Amino acid sequence: MKNLKFLLVEDDPQQSKMFQLILLKLNYVNEITVLDNGLDALDYIFRRNNFKDVRPPDIIFLDLNLPGKSGVEILKEIKSAPDLKHIPVIILTSSNLKRDARLCYQNYANCFITKPHSLAQFEGMMGCIGKLWMRTFA
Repeated sequence: MKNLKFLLVEDDPQQSKMFQLILLKLNYVNEITVLDNGLDALDYIFRRNNFKDVRPPDIIFLDLNLPGKSGVEILKEIKSAPDLKHIPVIILTSSNLKRDARLCYQNYANCFITKPHSLAQFEGMMGCIGKLWMRTFA
């Protein structure tokens, strides 16, 4: 497997830590960058300001409810950029509203997942995501 780089945009420190631990345990990724607001996420993704020299992520995990810019606003900007729209964006949110899922898919999200409540459920979900997406990067 190549040296994968994930970007997680999540403002809840507990969710962020759980996500990182599971990804490392499952051995899916070599590098995880975590940002906790939408403005920094856009700067990172578009390699602006303090993030001019970063390597673009291979996969983006994006929460919907973020300070600065919402997940949907970030998604729209990514998917409207010709040089970035190929990057898979997985919405990972506490929302289970159909209108949120529909809005994300209308804006070309690659996946919409409601966050599990337990560590075991989270690990199982990430295992499924791995089977689905990691083959692309093997």
